[in-house]
Amino acid sequence: MHSSFMLPPNTPYRTCPSSKGANDGNHPIRAAIIGGGAISDAYLTNLTSRFKGITAIACTDLDEPKSRAQAERYGIRALSVEQVFEDPTVDMVANLTPPAAHATVIRQALEHGKHVFSEYSPSLSQTLQSD
Repeated sequence: MHSSFMLPPNTPYRTCPSSKGANDGNHPIRAAIIGGGAISDAYLTNLTSRFKGITAIACTDLDEPKSRAQAERYGIRALSVEQVFEDPTVDMVANLTPPAAHATVIRQALEHGKHVFSEYSPSLSQTLQSD
């Protein structure tokens, strides 16, 4: 199965230094998955075994048992959302939350100096409101 998210093995990549200096450019970008829905398996499979330049190191979901089960299955850490944002080893978050949560998660991640990947629009409206 081919997906636009999947790159061929051995695809050239660049490492991306974190704004907090956690990534020194000598290792892959370290990602945390936020949201444990069905699509998270595709991301976790790819980010734990397929790519050289980026790797999943943590996951989180509001359903803590689901988060712990995903973490155990993929050999990564289960963290709370707050821990993901505070963890200096997390360079980037993949926002897999429902659309209504996108703006909040993206804003918080950026405020904590994280890079953000999101497949969908950051907001359901054109106006972003402050929390």
